[in-house]
Amino acid sequence: MLLDGRVAIIAGAGPGLGREIALHLAREGADLVLGAPREEQALVVAGEVRALGRCAEAVGLDPGDPESCERIVKVAVEAFDRVDVLVAYAGAGLEPVADDLDEWRRVMDTNLWGMLQVSRAALPALAERDGGRVVLLDVPAAGDGPGRGAHAVARAALAAATRALAADAGPLGVRVNGVLPGAVWGPVVKARLRARAAERGSTPEALYRELVAETSLGYLPRPADVARSVLFLASDLSRPVTGQTLAVDAGRTL
Repeated sequence: MLLDGRVAIIAGAGPGLGREIALHLAREGADLVLGAPREEQALVVAGEVRALGRCAEAVGLDPGDPESCERIVKVAVEAFDRVDVLVAYAGAGLEPVADDLDEWRRVMDTNLWGMLQVSRAALPALAERDGGRVVLLDVPAAGDGPGRGAHAVARAALAAATRALAADAGPLGVRVNGVLPGAVWGPVVKARLRARAAERGSTPEALYRELVAETSLGYLPRPADVARSVLFLASDLSRPVTGQTLAVDAGRTL
């Protein structure tokens, strides 16, 4: 197993992609500490991880609160005496922002500063392990355009921050990489296509074909595809890789 005997913190382990990542890491042998804005979300995922035969702790997590970030690392160290992996999953999505700069600040606070806050808290524990690793994961995005300016800026800033953090953490033996998903074929995209089809007098199937036509591979990645990409960066398969941001979008950004 790729993560046998390792301990991973997942900051953003609620339903959806965070859950999918947690289950993939657990199947590869990792014990997990799961953080979500609402602790009950993390508790549900923790139960699924334990059903796979791994250990799991669940905590409420506010990435913007330094004490909350310190707490999730403390829980991991007290429960497992180590931290090998941090997966930090941004939380703010794609709400239209127009000219509302407060909304821009909210997205940046969550998707950039929150990610750096939890990374900073975990870095001392990661540095104690041989080859600690951080994976910074942005929320899935269907692309840039009207109403998505704040998110596009946050994604670009996160990629730059990944390189900067990798440079600083490298001498400590810690690798830092990022994952930027495109549109992911799951409940959120399906619901958006249904709503957009109703507005346009079209069908979800027709809009899906339009969306996949923008990819070079002709399909939308599934949540499991993104989770496997995170697993690659969290494992020794990517041991020499740091400071990189992997676009998991079936070639949509080519």
